[in-house]
Amino acid sequence: MWLLLGSHLPQDETRPAFWQVAQRAAASQDLGESFAVVLEHMANVSEVRDNVPHRLSRVTQGLTQPWTPPALAADLKQRLATPVTSRLGSPFQAVIHDVAAWLDMPAYEPPTEREDLAQLTRLWRIVESPSTQQLELLSALSEYVEEAHLQLASAHAKLTPEERSLLFEEHSDFFDAFKAKHDPKHKRDDDFFRVLGEFSTLFAQLDSDRQKILAVSESLLGLAQPTFLKSLAKRLAGLQQAGVEAKYGKDVLAVAGDTDWSRVVLMGKGQSTQDFTAALTIDLGGNDTYEHAAVADSEDMLVCIVLDLGGDDLYESSDPGPVFTAGGVALLVDRKGDDVYRAERLGLAASLIGFAALLDYEGDDTYTAEDYAQGHSTCGV
Repeated sequence: MWLLLGSHLPQDETRPAFWQVAQRAAASQDLGESFAVVLEHMANVSEVRDNVPHRLSRVTQGLTQPWTPPALAADLKQRLATPVTSRLGSPFQAVIHDVAAWLDMPAYEPPTEREDLAQLTRLWRIVESPSTQQLELLSALSEYVEEAHLQLASAHAKLTPEERSLLFEEHSDFFDAFKAKHDPKHKRDDDFFRVLGEFSTLFAQLDSDRQKILAVSESLLGLAQPTFLKSLAKRLAGLQQAGVEAKYGKDVLAVAGDTDWSRVVLMGKGQSTQDFTAALTIDLGGNDTYEHAAVADSEDMLVCIVLDLGGDDLYESSDPGPVFTAGGVALLVDRKGDDVYRAERLGLAASLIGFAALLDYEGDDTYTAEDYAQGHSTCGV
């Protein structure tokens, strides 16, 4: 009833109905002045942000026009809700272009149109070709993920040694401090203020090439296409190298690449635990356990991908992971099975100045996490 008390007050007919109701409600409770103070504060925040690079226009719009976020959210939901399998061309191309638009990248170029990613595109053509099979395919995948790693490294070429240390070695400290910032009982010492200050500067300047990171991510998402996954098992069928189980563990069939950032591991259909380091892990089936799956958070591991083609799997990790990146690309694709995903902090597609995605196409799955997880992003996707 009290909402109706302000119905006689003037209202701005250009605003959505829910906002007009909020204005009337505030006025009816003698909160009109406080309401105006809050709006002024939000507008001032936007003015302060004018000198901050990489600020997002939609955030500015939400601050200066606080009645617009519901419409912005509805637009984003509609863009992302279209089934990826129904999209024209590359199934994820439309999604990535929508992401680029939301990140204010009007000049975004897909990987196939970038000269600096010509080698990445060439290698992808070899990988996706049906004629590339068995060991040749595994070797091509190794070259492909290594090239992606090198391109992501070049995206951070302008970072100073101090900024690299923050991004790749101290990111956990930032999230600890950021959570403590919102805890009134937390003791704020010099280290607390140092960490927040240094990361605030890093985010404000953000010399990493976000467009290149997104373009490399678009290319790597080709590995997640349902049609590619369907053909992968057939093209790798029968491949088995001698002696790899002794080095990499039970159920490992073949390995390509001799560095962490180029290593591709093929696992069979048995039940096993993944505890090795690889840029790309392909599992053909079985009920498997993954520890620290799809975590790309160091300069030596800017790409980390898991493609699991079947089985009831367990993905778990102490923070970070599963599926976290700092500065790189983390991708976990589970084709089918009833799976369990357990994360603490920074998992289940969490990113910091990078791209993280978790795609589970089929099954009755369980997801649990503590915080900064399940799609959390700081200056990333």
